[in-house]
Amino acid sequence: DLSRQILGPEITVAVIVPTYNDSEFLRDALLSLQQQTFEQWRCYVVDDASSEPVEPVLREFLDDDRFVFLRHASNAGLAAARNTGIRVSTENVLQFLDADDLLTPWSLEARVKDLRARWNDPVCAGVYGQVLQCTEETCLTDLDSWTAEPSPGLRDWLSTEGESPFNVH
Repeated sequence: DLSRQILGPEITVAVIVPTYNDSEFLRDALLSLQQQTFEQWRCYVVDDASSEPVEPVLREFLDDDRFVFLRHASNAGLAAARNTGIRVSTENVLQFLDADDLLTPWSLEARVKDLRARWNDPVCAGVYGQVLQCTEETCLTDLDSWTAEPSPGLRDWLSTEGESPFNVH
């Protein structure tokens, strides 16, 4: 079908959230995901054998079947937790979200829109999201005031002199 060739496939997003003793921030990270204007996502929370309980936070999200909870038997590190989420995901696009980070409500929608527009571009490896540095005290309600649309322009390996042009998340 012509529209599929032009727009690409229906996009679904796997959001991979590794966590290790992050109960202080995890709830807000997951709430920021739940408040997305783009709703075709599934979240894989991978507890990397936390020594402090994160289960009380996770219980708050059991009624939302878009959340999948996984736990490592022993601590294997951040990369291993991300890889566990990737292995079990079935969606066609990945988003990493660290347990102490937040997504603006339009984050996934804006990037899916950009990705659809570039789906058939062979040099496009991903789309960039807005990254705002903020203090630990930043709350989920603070995101309501963040209305600036990201406009990073072209980001590639040449313009960044060989440094990775993308944050992992």
